[in-house]
Amino acid sequence: MLLEVISHPSPGLVSPFSKGSHSDMDYNTFLRSTAAIAKYLPDFVHVGLKYDENILERVRNIGLLAEEDMFRATYGINTQKGLIFLTGLIGASAGRCKN
Repeated sequence: MLLEVISHPSPGLVSPFSKGSHSDMDYNTFLRSTAAIAKYLPDFVHVGLKYDENILERVRNIGLLAEEDMFRATYGINTQKGLIFLTGLIGASAGRCKN
């Protein structure tokens, strides 16, 4: 998650040296966001490991919790909502493949 924001130059994207095309976020916003959502990544994998018919609902519920924490950490700024969605699907899929 941090590789995106520490990359420079990254035209249009937030980096340690630029807000890119974003007026509402900066490097520190991404650091706070990443810290807030990182703790949920193992939970996505555990959902896949304990696979049942409710896997997408369980991933969604964890994702919503992660999203709430992200918004709280960033004072309402959407820094990584799409990443939460993707890591939820990928994490649960990886857990499922392990079984």
